[in-house]
Amino acid sequence: MWCHLKGELSKGWEDCTVDRLLLLLAFRKREQSPLDKTFLKQNWTSLKIVGKKTFTHILHVLMKSVEQPQLVPQLLEGLVAELIRKKGDLELFWKNVGNPLVVSTLPRKHMGLGLFSQLLTYTDNLEQVSKMLFPDVARVICRTADHKDSQLEVCNKVKAQIVEKCRLQGESTGVLHIVKNFIQTAYKLNSTEFLQSATFSEIINELQKDEVLVFARVCMDAVLKKDSWNIGTGESKLNDKWSRTLASFLRQVAGMLVSCQSDFTCHILQFLLLHSFFSITKESADILHCQEVGVELSQAERAHCQTMFYRILSQLLSMRPEKVSKQQHVMNFIKLVTNLARYAQVLLESSENVKPVKAIGQEVHEQWHKIMEVVKEMDQKKTKKSSVEVLSSSHVFVLLILHLAFDLFTAPASAIELLQDIYVCREKALSKRTQKKMEDEGEPDWVEVMTEVLLSLLSRASQFARKTTVAVFWAFSSQLTPSALLLITEVLKNKKSKENGEEDLFEFEEMETEDEAAKTVNNTDKEKSDSDVESNEDISADESADDDDSDDDIEEGGVDEELRKSVKAALGPAAVNSDDDVEEEEDLSDSEMFQLDEQLAAAFKSMKRPTKKERKKKRVAITCFQLRALDLVEVVIKGEQCGSLGLELLEPLLQLVVLKVKPKGEGQQSGELQLCKRATELFHLLCKQRNLVDHIHTREEMLEVTQTLLQMAHTVNTPQLATEVANGCLFIMRLMTQPAATETSPIKTRGSCKTSELDNNTKHTSDEGQLAFLDIIKGALNEDFVIRRNPKINTAFYSSMIQKYPVVFWPLSEVLMKSLHNPDTKVHTKTQACAFLGSLLRLNKRETLSQSQWEAFVNAASPLFREVALLQQKENLKLGLMQEFLMALYHAAVMANEIEKQILLPADVMDHLTTLKSAFNKDTRCAHNKLTHLLYQAEHRKTKGQKRKRSVTNADSHQNSDSENRSVSV
Repeated sequence: MWCHLKGELSKGWEDCTVDRLLLLLAFRKREQSPLDKTFLKQNWTSLKIVGKKTFTHILHVLMKSVEQPQLVPQLLEGLVAELIRKKGDLELFWKNVGNPLVVSTLPRKHMGLGLFSQLLTYTDNLEQVSKMLFPDVARVICRTADHKDSQLEVCNKVKAQIVEKCRLQGESTGVLHIVKNFIQTAYKLNSTEFLQSATFSEIINELQKDEVLVFARVCMDAVLKKDSWNIGTGESKLNDKWSRTLASFLRQVAGMLVSCQSDFTCHILQFLLLHSFFSITKESADILHCQEVGVELSQAERAHCQTMFYRILSQLLSMRPEKVSKQQHVMNFIKLVTNLARYAQVLLESSENVKPVKAIGQEVHEQWHKIMEVVKEMDQKKTKKSSVEVLSSSHVFVLLILHLAFDLFTAPASAIELLQDIYVCREKALSKRTQKKMEDEGEPDWVEVMTEVLLSLLSRASQFARKTTVAVFWAFSSQLTPSALLLITEVLKNKKSKENGEEDLFEFEEMETEDEAAKTVNNTDKEKSDSDVESNEDISADESADDDDSDDDIEEGGVDEELRKSVKAALGPAAVNSDDDVEEEEDLSDSEMFQLDEQLAAAFKSMKRPTKKERKKKRVAITCFQLRALDLVEVVIKGEQCGSLGLELLEPLLQLVVLKVKPKGEGQQSGELQLCKRATELFHLLCKQRNLVDHIHTREEMLEVTQTLLQMAHTVNTPQLATEVANGCLFIMRLMTQPAATETSPIKTRGSCKTSELDNNTKHTSDEGQLAFLDIIKGALNEDFVIRRNPKINTAFYSSMIQKYPVVFWPLSEVLMKSLHNPDTKVHTKTQACAFLGSLLRLNKRETLSQSQWEAFVNAASPLFREVALLQQKENLKLGLMQEFLMALYHAAVMANEIEKQILLPADVMDHLTTLKSAFNKDTRCAHNKLTHLLYQAEHRKTKGQKRKRSVTNADSHQNSDSENRSVSV
C-alpha cells in the first residue's frame, strides 16, 4: 500500500487536500509507520504534523474543506488527537487555527465551533477555556439567531460543555469571569437573547458564594443605572434596557443566597423595597441603602423594582431548601418578611431623608403602627419560650398581616378593609385557646371569615398573594369546617353570568399588583417569565370578538321591571304612574330637563347588557380564579382533614372533570382545558387516598352523594368519564367501610374496651356500610339490565368497579343472570351481561368466595347456561354474544371442581355448542377451543386417576392372594 500512496504523500503541503491530510494522519497513528523523520522534514516541513510551523498550512486546508463538509468532523478529530498525542499547546493552536475560522464566514464559523468543542473535551482548566472562549466564540454563541438548524446542534453542544466545565470547578473561582465576559459580549452585540437563556442561567448557578455576592451587588447597582463592570466601555450609565436586564438576575441570585444560608437576600429585598415605594431626598449614613441620593427612577423603573420585589418573595416562599421542614421554612420566611416590615417602618419614620412615592395618609400610618405592635407581641411571646419555636396560629396571622402591609403602599383602601377582618379573626382564634366561649348566634366562625379573606386575595393577579394564601391556608387547614370549605367549592361551581344579568359570587378587585406594574415596563424588554410558577396565570382571551353583539339589542315587547324602577328613580317627582289618573302638571325648566337627561342616561347605562367580548373576558377571569382555588383544594386533599372533608370535594371536582370532553362543535379555550386537567389531577389524588375516616358525615349523607354521582353517570357519554365517576363512588365506598361519624372513635375507646370487641364492632360497621353501598349499585344495574333492558349508564362505570373490587361486587352476578334469563332483553345488553359475568368469574378465586355464595351461583347458573346455550341456532347466531358466553363458561369451569363442571356443562350442552362451531368466526372458535380443551384435560385427569386407582387395587389383591398361598403351603 505504501508504494502506491508514497507519491501522493510526497507532495506535502503543496495544494494539500482534506483527503491527503487525513491519509497522513492515518499513517501517523500506526505503530510501524513508514513516515520517518527524513520524509516528514523533507515533505511536511516538521516532525510534528500539528505544530507551530504547520499551523498556517492546516488553516489553509480547513478553509478549503468547506467544499467537502462530510469529511470535516473526521479531520477535526484527527488533528486534535494528534495535537494531544504530541502534548501541543491548546491555546496556541486555537489562536492560530481555530479563532481565524470563527471570525470567518458562517460555514467556517460552524467548523470553528466544532473544533472548539473537540478541544474542550481535553481540558478542564477554566482559565484556559475562558481565554479560548472570549471574545470571538462567545460572540458566535450569543447570536444563535444567525445559525441554521444544522448549526444549532454544534452550538448547543458547546453551551452544554461550557456549563459542564463550570460545574467541575468545585469550590475554585473563575465562573464569575465567564459571566462577566458573556455580559460584556452581549452588550457589544446589543442582544440579550443568550443572557435570558437556560444555558446562562445554569452558568450563574455554578457561582460560588463570594462570587454570588459580587454579582448581586453589580445587579443592584444596575438598578440605579451604575455600570460597575464597565460593560458599556466608557459610558457613565447603563441604558434602561440593560439596567432591567441585569436587575432581573436578582431573582435568581436571591434564591441562590437562600440555599447558601446567607442574609444578603434580605439586603436585596430591602434595596428593592426602598426603590419600589420610596424616594431618597437626602442622604443618610444611618439608614441602609440611603448613603447617597443617586438618580431619580422613573415610574416604569419603579414598577420593575416592585415586580422583582414581589417575585423574589414569591420564589422564596415556594422554594423550600433540602432537609428543612415545611413548618420551619414558613417560620424562616416570616422572619424575613418581619425584617422587611421593620425596615419599611424605619423609612416611614425618616421623613427628612426618605419620602413615599405615593402620598400616605394618617390612616396608613396608624395601620403601620398597629402592624408593628402585632410583630412586637409575637417577639415577646418568642422570648418567653425556651423550647424550639413551632408554627402556630399567631405566626400565620402575622404572615398574612405582613403581606397586606406592603399593599398599603399601592392599594391602601382594600388592604385596610382586609386587615380589619384579619384582626377580628385573630382575636377570636387566639382567645379560643384560653377561653371556650360560645359564639353569638348568626355570627360566622372565624375560619369562614378567614377563608373569605383568602379567596379575596386569590382574586388578585399576584403570585405572591397566591403563594401566601396557600401557605396560610395550609397552616390552619386542620381547623377547617365544612361551611368554610363550602365557600371554596362554590367558587369551583361558579358558572358564567346568567342571561338576566345576575352577578357572580365573587367580584375581582382591580388593584395595581406586581403583575400589572410589570405591564407598564417597555414590552420589548420584558424578562422571561417563570413557566413553573406562573403557567396557570397565563390565559389570554380572544380579542377578535365583535363588540356589536345581537344580545346588546333591546328586546321588543314588555319593559324590564328593573329598568322601570331605575327610570322612575331617576325621574323622581317627574315620573308618571300609568295606572292612576294623572293630572296635568307644569312643564319643567331647561336646567331641570338637562339634569333629568343625565340621570336617565345613567339609568339606561346601568341596564346595558355586557358585550360578547366583555362576557368572554369575565369568563377567563373566573377560570383563572377557579385555577387558583384548586390550590386550596390540593391542601385539603393532602391534609389531615381529607377523610372528613373529601366527600364535599367529589361533586365539584367531577363537574370540572366532565368538562374535559365536550360534544362536537363546542370549542374550549386553553384556560378551560387547563382547569379541567388540573381538576382531574386533584380528583385522581383524592381517589388514591386510603385509610380515611370521616368524622363529620353520616352514612345516609354518603349514600345521598352516591345517588348524586349515579345521576351524573347517566349524563356522561364516554368510557373515560364513566370510569372517573366510578372512582368517585369507590371513594365513598371506602369511606363507608370505616367507622361512622356517629360511632365512638377507636382511638378514644382503646383504653376502655377490649381489642377483640372493638375489632368486631368495626368489622360489623364496615360490612353494613359496604352492603348499603352495594344495594345502590345493584339497584342501578337492575334498572339498566333488567327493567330498562337497555343500559343508560356507560358500561365502563360497572366494569371499572368490578375490576378493582371483584369480591365486593360478586352479588352483581344475580342481576346479570336475571338479565340473561329475560327473553325480552336485547342482544347487546345480554352480550354486556355475559362480559361482566365473565369478569366476575375471571377476577375472583374460589378461595375468596364463601361456600354458600358459590353453591348459590352453581344452582342458579346451571339451568341458565343450559337455556342460553340451547337457544342458539345457526340461523340466528349472534357471534358477539356467543363469544362472551363461551368465555363466561370457560371462567366458570376454571373455578368449578370435577362434579360442578358436569353440572354447569353437561354433555348435551357441549354437543350442541360443537354443532355450532362451523358458524363461528375466528375469535368465537378460539373461545370454544379453550373451553373444550379445559374439559378434555379435566376428563383426562379423571380417567388417569381411575386407572391409577384400578392398578393400585389390583396390586393389593395380588399381594393378598400371594400371602394366602404362602400360609396354605406352610
